[in-house]
Amino acid sequence: MSRCRSRKRRTPEGGFAPGASGNPGGRPKGLREFQEELEAQDVPRKVVQVLLRGLVDEDPEIRMRAADRALAYLYGRPGTLELPPPSLVGAGDRISASEVGEAQRLLTGDE
Repeated sequence: MSRCRSRKRRTPEGGFAPGASGNPGGRPKGLREFQEELEAQDVPRKVVQVLLRGLVDEDPEIRMRAADRALAYLYGRPGTLELPPPSLVGAGDRISASEVGEAQRLLTGDE
């Protein structure tokens, strides 16, 4: 699309004029079918299981990355979570079984 046509759809402030779209072609073809296939293969549940396993992994970096991802989905991403130096990560940082259960309840919506 040429710049001329793009400018005609915009307001003087730079926004799109009423009835004009920044994505005139719409969603990519096949996206809905792809999402339906993921659902049919139970991919969302499998992803949650992988995330929960990450929360209890022995590797502190994997635990932190899993926690970062879970918190980003639960509360939004305020910024990048910095990993603490390995010297500050000890056995006291392990997640208890009850904490894993609570995380699973929050992530899956189970009561």
